[in-house]
Amino acid sequence: MFISREAELSRRAFLKRSSQLAAMGAASSYALGLAGIGEAAAFSDVQDYKALVCVFLYGGNDHGNTLIPFDAANYARYADIRGGQGDEGGGIALPRASLANTVLATPDDQELAYNQTYALAPSMPRLKARFDEGVMAPLLNVGPLEAPMTRAQYDNRSVPRPAKLFSHNDQQSTWQSSNPEGARTGWGGRMSDLAQSANTNAMFTAINATGNAVFLSGQQAVPYKVSSSGATLFRPLRSNRLYRSSGAAQALDAILLTGTGNIFAADHATMNNRSITFGGFVNDA
Repeated sequence: MFISREAELSRRAFLKRSSQLAAMGAASSYALGLAGIGEAAAFSDVQDYKALVCVFLYGGNDHGNTLIPFDAANYARYADIRGGQGDEGGGIALPRASLANTVLATPDDQELAYNQTYALAPSMPRLKARFDEGVMAPLLNVGPLEAPMTRAQYDNRSVPRPAKLFSHNDQQSTWQSSNPEGARTGWGGRMSDLAQSANTNAMFTAINATGNAVFLSGQQAVPYKVSSSGATLFRPLRSNRLYRSSGAAQALDAILLTGTGNIFAADHATMNNRSITFGGFVNDA
């Protein structure tokens, strides 16, 4: 959200991370902005543990009524765009007075362009409290556009624009990977590629709690999928009994863990082996 007056990352490190995150396709502006994360979260101690937790909303969040301009000039623009009348709001614009308790104070050593001030929606007092504690910050100017664009520029194609703009599923993929649907790696997965060698158990560099997504897929990193109740265990193998027979369980184990030479069967066996080997470890943790 804020523009610091002190450069915290070196230009060389930023460019290095940018080029690594841009693998498998040209990085858009938001991917370049994320390139500093690797430096900001660099390991200061080999025993130190850090995790990046991402929540991706597949639905449509109305960002304009989540983070709202509060200073007089920019609130007036916001209200006008959303059908309001001055500070009273109206249309889908929230009244300015209703934002007084969730205004985000700009630190003295930081500044926003055009001297803007923002407030969270009145229904978000807990996030406001987290902001006041210094552990939460909004990030502005993040999105898939490659350049600022007016409606006229969009119509006459005079500036670059994201592939398949206005396609909901393609834009979901673009947010996760910098490329439309069909992308094979996401920026979370590419970050995991960089982090794997620093982890004691590289298997758990990326863990997905909601199902498969391109976001956590890397060149080498493969997300480990868990459910809301932990890892999914295969009951016959967990108990070493199948139809009351340990021999049957061992036979099934061999089938699940053996690739037949076919590349798809080998990949399937690799996934099964990982699931069976680490399921108990995950649940114990």
